[in-house]
Amino acid sequence: MVYPFFCITFVDLHWHYPQTVSETLTDLDFDRWIQPLRRLSRWYLLTAVSIPLIALVLIAVTSNMPRRYLLIIILTTAIGFAASFLTVQFMDEYAHHVGKVLKREAGMGSLPQDVVGRGSDVTGVE
Repeated sequence: MVYPFFCITFVDLHWHYPQTVSETLTDLDFDRWIQPLRRLSRWYLLTAVSIPLIALVLIAVTSNMPRRYLLIIILTTAIGFAASFLTVQFMDEYAHHVGKVLKREAGMGSLPQDVVGRGSDVTGVE
C-alpha cells in the first residue's frame, strides 16, 4: 500500500491542489499540512525500499529460485523505489516553490526571484 500513496499524493499535489487554490492563491494552512505530509512521505519511502529488500533476502536465503526471478524482483524494487524517490523530491520542490507563492499572495513578502517567470510550472495552473 506504499506505492499507491505516492501515486495519489503526486496526482493531488500536481493537479487537484492547484485547482483548489487557483482562485485566490491563498492557503493559510499550507505550512501546517505540508510538513507532516513530507515527514510521512519519507517514512513511506523507507518502507518502499526496506520491505521488498527484506523479502528479497528471505527469498534468496530460503529458496532455490532461479536467478532470473531474483533479478526480476530486484529490478521491480528498484523501479518502485526510483518512482517513490522522485515523488518525494517533487513534493519537497513543490512545497518550497508553492509556499513562496502562497506567502507572497497572502501579503507576507515579494515574489522570489527564482519563481519569477515560471508561470504555470510553479502552481500547475495556466
